[in-house]
Amino acid sequence: MPAGKANKVLQAVRVSSDIAKQIDKAVQASNQGKPDWIREAITERAENPPIWVKIKWTLEELSGKLVEFRLTTPTYRVSGVGKFRVIENEKGLLAIDIIVETRVTQFKFNVNRYWIGQEIADKIEIHPIQAKAHFRLLA
Repeated sequence: MPAGKANKVLQAVRVSSDIAKQIDKAVQASNQGKPDWIREAITERAENPPIWVKIKWTLEELSGKLVEFRLTTPTYRVSGVGKFRVIENEKGLLAIDIIVETRVTQFKFNVNRYWIGQEIADKIEIHPIQAKAHFRLLA
């Protein structure tokens, strides 16, 4: 933290060696110091906590799988193909995001993340055309 802005609370956490390696790799790619990178990561999670849902699908069935989606509200509509990013908590609830990467230039990508709540998660289904995507979500 900048001088005069030091935190008065120290948070300690233990991670597996595999996660520690992933953190080190991400820190190196970010050109940030490890404390700054970790502080940013946990602040992001605290300010934008997962939306936990209970559905028939498991983490293993959904995680990393392609999904064709169409999400509609009265003022917004988005559709495309993305990948599910899924985490599970100690209660067995899932947090499901759809991640869509779009190439802008050779070296630049836009990444959109769509958080999936319970009402929408309940509409996840097997895609009828498996060559297109594993799942379909029309909500």
